Amino acid sequence: MQLNIPEGLKSVAKIYLTLPSPPILNHLYGISRNGVRYKKPAHTQYVTDVQKLCRVQYQGKPLTTSMYVELRWYRPRRSGDIDSCLKTMLDAMQGFIYENDSKIDKLLITRDYDKERPRMEVMVVSL
Repeated sequence: MQLNIPEGLKSVAKIYLTLPSPPILNHLYGISRNGVRYKKPAHTQYVTDVQKLCRVQYQGKPLTTSMYVELRWYRPRRSGDIDSCLKTMLDAMQGFIYENDSKIDKLLITRDYDKERPRMEVMVVSL
């Protein structure tokens, strides 16, 4: 993983993860006949998969301090918004990598392409 801490940020702890590429937003949420938004099974499965991988790749206690998070999203194709997965991804790591995503003070997202192995590379730095 080639993620680097920006100059001027002092690191206390670094966590590196490789997670599955999130489903597109249309596959995560639906709207019922009553107009109520709901989470589709793909959303629940993705969150479960991310949480399992977080437990395997990081056995420490969830971070509680301010954080810098860098996401490198390797997408299978060159379409879609760069931020469409953000909330689902950050919420899935909550309670496993960090106590609460409200402690993220700096966030960088980079989009790349890898049709053969789509994924999300994550670096979380405790500040």
